[in-house]
Amino acid sequence: MGSDQLEVIVDLKRPKQEESFCYAVQLLSTNILIKSLQATIELGIFDIIAKAGEGAKLTALEIVAQLPTNNPDAVVMVDRILRMLAGHSVLTCSVVADNQRVYSHNNVSKCFVTHEDGVSLGSLISLLDDKVYSDTLDSRFNKVFNRAMQSMTTMIAKQTIESYKGFENLKQLVDVGGGVENVGGDMFESVPSGDAIFMKCILHDWSDEHCVRILKNCYKAIPENGKVIVMDGLLPMVPEDSYNDKLMTKSDVLMMTQCQGGKERSKQEFQALASGAGFSGIRLECCVSGFWMMGSDQLEVIVDLKRPKQEESFCYALQLLSTNILIKSLQATIELGIFDIIAKAGEGAKLSAAEIVAQLPTNNPDAVMMVDRILRMLAGHSVLTCSVVADNPRVYSHNTVSKCFVTDEDGVSLGSLISLSQLKGAILEGGIPFNRLHGMNYFEYTALDSRFNKVFNRAMQSMTTMLAKQTIESYKGFENLKQLVDVGGGLGVTLKEITSTYPHIKGINFDLPHVVQHAPSYPGVDHVGGDMFESVPSGDAIFMKWILHDWSDEQCVKVLKNCYKAIPENGKVIVMEGLLPMLPEASYGDNIMSKTDVLMMTQNPGGKERSKQEFQALASGAGFSGIRFECCVSGFWIMEFFKIINYVGIRIINNYLITSLLLLYIK
Repeated sequence: MGSDQLEVIVDLKRPKQEESFCYAVQLLSTNILIKSLQATIELGIFDIIAKAGEGAKLTALEIVAQLPTNNPDAVVMVDRILRMLAGHSVLTCSVVADNQRVYSHNNVSKCFVTHEDGVSLGSLISLLDDKVYSDTLDSRFNKVFNRAMQSMTTMIAKQTIESYKGFENLKQLVDVGGGVENVGGDMFESVPSGDAIFMKCILHDWSDEHCVRILKNCYKAIPENGKVIVMDGLLPMVPEDSYNDKLMTKSDVLMMTQCQGGKERSKQEFQALASGAGFSGIRLECCVSGFWMMGSDQLEVIVDLKRPKQEESFCYALQLLSTNILIKSLQATIELGIFDIIAKAGEGAKLSAAEIVAQLPTNNPDAVMMVDRILRMLAGHSVLTCSVVADNPRVYSHNTVSKCFVTDEDGVSLGSLISLSQLKGAILEGGIPFNRLHGMNYFEYTALDSRFNKVFNRAMQSMTTMLAKQTIESYKGFENLKQLVDVGGGLGVTLKEITSTYPHIKGINFDLPHVVQHAPSYPGVDHVGGDMFESVPSGDAIFMKWILHDWSDEQCVKVLKNCYKAIPENGKVIVMEGLLPMLPEASYGDNIMSKTDVLMMTQNPGGKERSKQEFQALASGAGFSGIRFECCVSGFWIMEFFKIINYVGIRIINNYLITSLLLLYIK
């Protein structure tokens, strides 16, 4: 930094409430992560890095050079996607000379590399995201399913043989649901005889009654000293915040949506199946990548094995691939109003699934079971709190994360944000994914599709209302203003909150004419239609929240120049945007920003999240003397752009999310 710049580091702990808000927003944006991961897999980027050799570090330029593309924007797009993945611990990112990011493999990303057998976990993402789960019958799906199962089976089989030694003394092994010697038949009728029978991820597809029927046939097919080896996931009664429990709870919900009666089971449920089929007991042998090996015996032994780092990475990779299940379940919970039902029961209320379903408009006899399984999964992801008393059913209560999805007194919640494709094609062939899909840009589409326009406005109103209150609490730069212009203010929600707190301020809500014509009337707020690329109304200060990230650098400079003209010499432009670090970090704030950056890339030509240096370049290009980074509100920085900085000093503003506060003075 130059001599006219001063950096002050303030070490302030982030309040739990803001941490929860950021995590809630991150959950809502998981679809961006899964689509980006899918594009990276389909482009073969993990394989490109692997082929460069052990420990290789490649720039986005070096990676794109090996892709079949002439798209001039491909390097920027790939770099932004990989930066986001690195922030989620997929890949390792570092910086070399000239501030170029380079990417290398870690234990997680290696799970997506194609093995010598031609398989990788990557094929699972095509399966879990396939349109067959939302569309009608599709004959092509069988190939997708078989490819995914082959990849998963090959990778886990090797780990199974390394960990489980129960195959050593067998002469004949029957694999029910797959095998080397292919014998056709119906496992519900009978199974071939053998010293042992092996079943991998078979029982979770079926109801308890079906499982007992299969196991009885297995019982008949083995000798007195024989065994049935079952490989399946184990569900805890109360979910824990671990990769394995998250994976199993997601898989349980997936089974619920696909197979009548299918489910993941607890240790007690497996014991009940064994007893019902005539077995003396179960021995829990070992855990392989989150799946337990269980042998039929009268002795129960739980082997406490510490999971190696490689297996931890494998489980995390599987968890990433299944994030679509999480987001769909969260969406259903929001749309059913379950968060509101728990909230209305009172502070600290703990409700069972039956008590919740009693308030839903349904006669479905399976609703209690379905809701319980979904909420159990959400609790395992720190959304809601789950507890059990004695032998009673699980009960669910709010925590600081789930409260973000409760409708507040203004009728808003983060839930309305939950509602990417074409990413791979956009990288290889160019263009903006949203434009490729709809034939027009995001804002043109919003103006034409009245349904989507309502969804968009509802989401923005919710997010804006919640953040506006936090902004007013943290940022005190509105206090001495007489006239404030909100450029791109939408329906005027932000100005409504500001003028309610500071009634001496005259607010001007400025947006496109077709937007402000639907804006409700608020005391102290005038709605003005116009085009910010032409001019903006005059005021002591201009406020812009999440406007600049929609536009290219050139367009931002044009808007900022108009703002420069509209304020007096001692005026300021107040910008609220996210800040991207040069190197991604595994924090809620950085994860949100990197996902939002990819979202901007898919929707708006030139749109992007920016670093501190990029904002400084915009300010300089528009004629401003400098920027002061004031404070951070739930991951978004409030910056003041000044024409003239006429004082020098240190002023520490409380910063509730990021521990460093920058005061920048440029002569």
